[in-house]
Parts: sequence; structure tokens; C-alpha cells
Amino acid sequence: MGCPAINIANPKRASRAIPAPARRASVRGPVSLRRTTEKARRYDRPTSSGPYVANDPVNRSDPTGMFWQDRNAYVGGRPISDGPLNNGHMYIATNARYRGDPEARIYSAGPRGSEGIWGPLVPAGPGSSINTNDTAAWRSLGTIDKVGAAERINAPSIVVEGVATNMGGNPDYELTPGFLSDGGCNSNCWGAAVVGDSEAIAAEQGRQPMGPNWSAQGSKPGGMDYPGQNYGGRVERTNPRCVPGDASEC
Repeated sequence: MGCPAINIANPKRASRAIPAPARRASVRGPVSLRRTTEKARRYDRPTSSGPYVANDPVNRSDPTGMFWQDRNAYVGGRPISDGPLNNGHMYIATNARYRGDPEARIYSAGPRGSEGIWGPLVPAGPGSSINTNDTAAWRSLGTIDKVGAAERINAPSIVVEGVATNMGGNPDYELTPGFLSDGGCNSNCWGAAVVGDSEAIAAEQGRQPMGPNWSAQGSKPGGMDYPGQNYGGRVERTNPRCVPGDASEC
């Protein structure tokens, strides 16, 4: 077999007959992958997840993994009488993302069971008629057909929950404390006591989410009158370490 002829007159033409070596495949990977890897290295996750929930993992929530939401506390009020009296009944809502949030926890107080107005003032837990009605009123605040209203409490939800859980009652239930009163109290005394103690504790701890110039104490949700609102001092505090001055067990 003979060798291919070489055109000496034009060496460039001869060189074309020799195939060029194949280029080496890149080992760096696709450009998009390199950029993604570099970006991941540049924006490493912080070692602490505290800033992701505003340094408050108890009161923040991220159910979808995409964002966090505030969990706030409110003092709510619903009407209990028609006509010119315009009287309201107070309750407390915690762990709420917004007014009417069905995930909120409702704390109530009122007369004890069948004793009615002749018995003591006691906290009314889930399953009681008072708490059931308060829960319905609260959830209505997220609809068009609102029943009553609610004002935000200037304290972290977890503080308000601790105070409400440790708030007692009064041996004597009264419809209108302060009017022909002998020291008794009602749900509005109880609600005001929770608001007052919670906001005082939050101020002591420097944990006022709405700043130092806001307070729900004395507010009248829905513009109603709340007899007994000024007599929160008549409600028993069942834990002396969950009060303003010592909130170590709230």
C-alpha cells in the first residue's frame, strides 16, 4: 500500500488531510450548574435560625417553610345586651395571625355554671357556653358578619397566655362592679386584669411589639361599654410569680 501523495507546491493543502485532535470535554459542568453552586457557597445558611423568626421562635410561625407570621394577642368584646345600655363582654385571644384567626386560643371568664350571677367569677375554658360564644364572636371578625371587635394587646402572645392561664377569679360575681358593689367582679374585670398585667410585664422585659406609647388597657372594642373594666385589681392572681414585678413563671 502506497503513501498518500503530498503536494509540495502547496503544503497547506496537504495539512488539511490530517484530522485535528478531538477537543477534550469540559469537566466543569454546565454553566448554570456552576453558577448555582457558586451562589449556594456565597449565600450559606446562617448557623442560627433565630433571625429567620425575628429572634422569637415561640411567637413566630412558618407553616409552609416560605415565610413567618406574627402571632399576636387581642382583647375582644362582644355585645351582651340590646338597647341603650350597649354593654359588652370581654375575652382574650392569643396565638392569632389576624383578627378572626381560627388558630387563635380563646380565654374567657364568667359566672360558674348553673350558679349564674349568684355564684363566683371563674375562668371559663373550652366547652363552656361562654367560651363557645366568645370563640364564635372572635371567628366572626374574619368575616363580613362581625360580632363585636378586638384590640391588639401590646405584649407578646406567649406572655398574655401565661398571664391568662394564671388569672383566677373572684368569690362574688357581679354584673356591674362599682355600682352598688360589695367587691365582686365580672368578665370585664378579668379581661382588663389580663391586659394590664400582660402589658406591664412586657414593658418590664422590653418586649412591647407596638412600642412604649400604645396600650389596650382601657380600650373599648367596638365602642361598647364594659362595666367592671376598671376593677381588674379585684381578680385573684393564682401565681405570685406571674405578675408585674416577678414574671419568672409566666
